[in-house]
Amino acid sequence: MNIRGLFETRRLEVFLASSTTLFGAWLLMPWDAMATSSFDMILAAASENVWGLVFLLNGLGHMFALAINGRRWWTPFARWIASLISGMVYLAFCIGFILQSWETTAVPVYFSMACGFVICLYFAWRDARLALEVRRHVANA
Repeated sequence: MNIRGLFETRRLEVFLASSTTLFGAWLLMPWDAMATSSFDMILAAASENVWGLVFLLNGLGHMFALAINGRRWWTPFARWIASLISGMVYLAFCIGFILQSWETTAVPVYFSMACGFVICLYFAWRDARLALEVRRHVANA
């Protein structure tokens, strides 16, 4: 699949994976992006640099799986795992904000990102089932 085809068929997934990558890179910058008290619950779980690495590495892995999607049978499974991890991390941020400062705009933003990854989970799982069927058919042929 060429890059144009990827953007046409996986727009939401490309957007979310690249957003996750950029968010991770942002958190790894030398400033303190999580310096306000509304991040206290989140920072109690891990440092800003750890969160940055989680977002960055998962986003990059997701983008890699998207870039080679369809060329290897396992790519839908990699996309599913990356979507699951991202969705859980964004949901953890949402819950952290709910517990610390529920009225902040961060709650619906992180919740929306987590919901977007639920949609990606569905499409990756659908693609994974198809990949297994094709692999099984080829093995039996």
